[in-house]
Amino acid sequence: MRREMLDVRADRNLFRQLLATGQAWDLERGGLYDARSGAINIWCSPHDKPACWDRPISKGGLRHPREYVGGLSWEWQDDEQADLYVEAAPYALIDQRRREPLTERDWQEILSWLREKALGLVRLARLEPQVVGVGCPFCSFVLPVEDLLNELLTHIGAAHPDANMRGIVLGEAIVLQTDRGEFTLQSSNFTLRSFNPALKRAGILQERTQACKPKARFHDLRHTCATLLLLEDVNAKVVSERLGHARIEITINIYSHVLPTLQERAAEKLEGVMDRMIPKAAAS
Repeated sequence: MRREMLDVRADRNLFRQLLATGQAWDLERGGLYDARSGAINIWCSPHDKPACWDRPISKGGLRHPREYVGGLSWEWQDDEQADLYVEAAPYALIDQRRREPLTERDWQEILSWLREKALGLVRLARLEPQVVGVGCPFCSFVLPVEDLLNELLTHIGAAHPDANMRGIVLGEAIVLQTDRGEFTLQSSNFTLRSFNPALKRAGILQERTQACKPKARFHDLRHTCATLLLLEDVNAKVVSERLGHARIEITINIYSHVLPTLQERAAEKLEGVMDRMIPKAAAS
């Protein structure tokens, strides 16, 4: 096993934030950390692992494919301050290489990877609770204040193409769907940091309500989009597909309030067609 000191000193408050952040990016939620026991363990995935890792990574009894690599440890220097360390203990890799022990280069690659993940967790923890939930689940990138969610999606696509963004579920919670798992953005942080500023720029949210419940919820935009498309005579099947509904009946039932207007427009269009056709028929 190997151990390396980080250039970080933590107080008790930072420890609480580290544990909270580790739980937010738990391996069972698609992350790489396990802080449920009071310790902070770091795991690798098939897409994010030390360069020397040549052993297949499977789910085992977990929800996502993961292998234990090491952890974040500490030594208290006094009652309030502790030094942080990363400890490499890649048992699966060691067992596979019994005849060919890990080289010094292998150990350095493992420690370097652990250091990157540990420092990323520290950076997120220092920002907790303001931005946990609007940070990149694969690195230390954090969505800047005033930026929209699109910026986070653009970052993931550019910096982590192997994550393969598959979609985003918009509901009571906002969930990013990737090949590495699903990651939930905390609604309160998203609302305060990204959604409210966007509403303000659009003139929907006034300055005095910036810290209050917005006049429009994020999910309301979904309903508005569907209603506008239907009123513009976009085929209900197309609208249903954009919303991700399993059946067109779901869309029609939800937006039944729009149907009377659509029926009126259909009658007007039919009347216009008949008006154009009947004179021609009479003339012939």
